[in-house]
Amino acid sequence: MASQNTILTQNMYLNIHLGTNKDYTLTYKLARHTVAEKIWTRFISNQYEYVSRTQFYNWGESVQDVEAKLDESFAKINELAPQLDISPNHIPSNFADIVLRAKGEVRHWLNMLNYHLNHYQDITKLGNKRFLLATNSGGPGPIFLEDSEFELFSPTRLPNHLYMNYPHIGKHILDVCAERDPDIDEDSIVPTYWLKNDLLAWFGPPQFEDPTEVLAHVNDYLLTIEDRLPYPIGDKKLAIGHICLGNLVGEADEDMIRDNQYIHSVEAIASMPENKDNC
Repeated sequence: MASQNTILTQNMYLNIHLGTNKDYTLTYKLARHTVAEKIWTRFISNQYEYVSRTQFYNWGESVQDVEAKLDESFAKINELAPQLDISPNHIPSNFADIVLRAKGEVRHWLNMLNYHLNHYQDITKLGNKRFLLATNSGGPGPIFLEDSEFELFSPTRLPNHLYMNYPHIGKHILDVCAERDPDIDEDSIVPTYWLKNDLLAWFGPPQFEDPTEVLAHVNDYLLTIEDRLPYPIGDKKLAIGHICLGNLVGEADEDMIRDNQYIHSVEAIASMPENKDNC
């Protein structure tokens, strides 16, 4: 008998077109579960605007490149909204709330600052190759995950797989555990609770292939900040990791990705594209 998270439907694929003229396309075959189905359906007919189409991490950029983007973001925010008092030496503790309340161009640059801060931390410590796409406005908008869908979260990330990206401003549990900030406040810990058409395409090495071992280490650390968690340790609503949406059809040409670091569009289709071999 199929589980509650399993659906029986036609095959579902997402084409992610890269380059300003759709110069290169990655095709992902989606998993058969409700989150993948909802995201696929919402891409069939949408009016999305994106936070950015150029969030490619560790495809040859330097630390100086990321620092320049950070400087640009700080300068734009101070030009548009100096009253926020945001600078390299001062990121307000309620930054997530500031982003949520902001509108228009100010919100765009606050979002970009958030991405570049994460990028800087990654490029100086980890260097995991990936790209992401986050919706900013338009519909269909975010919806709450169903209770059973929290069972789909896993800390495992595999190359050539597609995941739902973290859709909030804040820190999810794996980030909290990686940073081990003993002074983190409870408002900064925001486990995923939305289903949103935000994508993470992973091309880095395998991570956390044994989720049982990883979760044991995570839970040990969470004991030290248990009073700041929104849910008890072990509760599935802590949403540890990501939801895997599917895997790449065929092999990726990483040189083509590197040369086309711009997401033109995402296309939901129901049949295998021509000249594609299933993986």
